[in-house]
Amino acid sequence: MSSDSTKQVLRKLDFPFCVKEALLRIEQLCTANVAPNIERIQSIKQTDLAMELIAEFVFCDVDRKGAKKKRLTRIQEMQLLEVLSDYFAYSHGPNLGGDAARNTVFMSLFPHTFVDRCQLLVKLVSIAVCTNNIPLLSATGVLMQQIGCTSKFSIALAKGIINDYFILLPESSEKLRDLPSKVPLFTANFLTALSELYFSASSDDAISLPSSKLLDIINEWVSENNSLCYAALTSNLLHSLPLGGIPMPAVTPFVGLFKWCVLAPLFTDDKNFQYAKLHLSALESLLEAQIYCPSPTQRNVVSAQQLTTLVSTCHERIGKILAQIQSEASPLPASVQLALERLAQFVQVALHTNSVYGSKQEFINRLKQLPSIRILRITLSRHKEVI
Repeated sequence: MSSDSTKQVLRKLDFPFCVKEALLRIEQLCTANVAPNIERIQSIKQTDLAMELIAEFVFCDVDRKGAKKKRLTRIQEMQLLEVLSDYFAYSHGPNLGGDAARNTVFMSLFPHTFVDRCQLLVKLVSIAVCTNNIPLLSATGVLMQQIGCTSKFSIALAKGIINDYFILLPESSEKLRDLPSKVPLFTANFLTALSELYFSASSDDAISLPSSKLLDIINEWVSENNSLCYAALTSNLLHSLPLGGIPMPAVTPFVGLFKWCVLAPLFTDDKNFQYAKLHLSALESLLEAQIYCPSPTQRNVVSAQQLTTLVSTCHERIGKILAQIQSEASPLPASVQLALERLAQFVQVALHTNSVYGSKQEFINRLKQLPSIRILRITLSRHKEVI
């Protein structure tokens, strides 16, 4: 069927029925695009048609002449969310294109450059968590990794889910507890994005802290699922992407989680032991790096660049605390001592398991600028050979 005839058929349908039919046509186009024998020109034409169908018949951004239309009403938006949820839950065509076709459709619907669609995606993912829509959450996990888990897009998505499940409807947060066993890739990438939301500012006034309930759930995730933090590294996305698609490098949540644990004593009273528990669980998980990533060449678990940023933030905050102390001969405050001990333990395990990738010299130099404590001195001395 030609492009014009396809559009003519869809224009005869009312909303949201046009959405249902358009999604099937878009899937057929995407399924054809993953075929190995398709010509490049034909593939480009099919991709362009798919994007046109998405704009006119799914999100109703434009009319038949390409002019911008008014935004969907709230009722229409709810109808659209329902259709999209059902489509990814039941009608993603495993016999036609499998994960590759489904993920291609998903990525085409929600490119990170479309802000309005990103806002709709937050609602769609929240519904998927509530309704146990595993295919949709799996597609979201792939999308986050391809765009980048620490990108503005992924962080905004994580922030939206936190807002829905911990602020607007806190009693619904229990729905999140089983995510690691159901959708480990999504959960790991969500956790990586989530770790960027908190303890990310050096200013006391701007610092944001995770809620006690969120910490409780994350503690359960990490302590009961040692492999969770490695999910992005161990998931093979090659067959989940369009033909020719290149899986983007994985980023684990380790540095982000340890950032919380290291900075917590410097910004909070840290008396509820949740950060201590998270620190221990993350260390236990990191100790198993050689099990989940047996090849040293593939053990890109902890980024040296991210470590440098963490050490720099820690150095800056400690400097402010020590500047308030009258005498230089005074012992280190307990909060500073605890933060340094946790940082040293993290670095020790990361280096011991050969999990740090990238140039290590800069973050080692920054470590040497921190107040000297015994465990930090031992760590630096023991691992001279890796520097």
